[in-house]
Amino acid sequence: MLFNLFLVFIYVAHFQGVMSRNAQSYYRLNTELALLLMLGLVLLLRDSLRRWFAVYPWQRIVPAVAVIAALALPLGFFERVRFDLRRARGEIWRLAETVAPTLAPTDRLAVLATGANHDGALQLRGALGLLAPRVAAAALRDAGADEIPTLPARGFDRLLVTCAAAAQPGLAADHVALFGWDGTRWQLRASWPVDTRPGTLFGERRRGELFGCG
Repeated sequence: MLFNLFLVFIYVAHFQGVMSRNAQSYYRLNTELALLLMLGLVLLLRDSLRRWFAVYPWQRIVPAVAVIAALALPLGFFERVRFDLRRARGEIWRLAETVAPTLAPTDRLAVLATGANHDGALQLRGALGLLAPRVAAAALRDAGADEIPTLPARGFDRLLVTCAAAAQPGLAADHVALFGWDGTRWQLRASWPVDTRPGTLFGERRRGELFGCG
């Protein structure tokens, strides 16, 4: 009860908007109590199980097998246990998988997100950091397209923007674009169409939440 009261306080005092109204991550936050619940079950069933095992000669084998299984099963089912490694990243992770092979270790990449989600650049930067760890990349958080002309002077020679039209008005707004600096201007190197309706995000479907021109 105390822990849930604490969570309610956090949702009211700290979380904002849709995250607060939809109790975002409530299940995940409650799993922090899992070890305490397991301890309670062990203490509750300990005496009963001890009497039950005492009747059979293999009373020492079963606990040993249970301990070994508890240690080994997470390794065998790692992809299922850590399903968040890919599912939570969704469209951003898929985009990073497409962009990463086009980058060279010597590139200095600026990531600019122009959609409604200003953390999109930071999330893209994190995904690229895992898929192309040798590429020097920086996320331009809360930065508008007006900052693009200043990037070469700051040492960037590659630009990944979530709205191609934000960098060059003649390009499509529903495309993510990668640009390269040729010494005088930004040249389009590649572009990819994206779904501007990425699905449920914090309980809502909002066009352009992750991508788009904001």
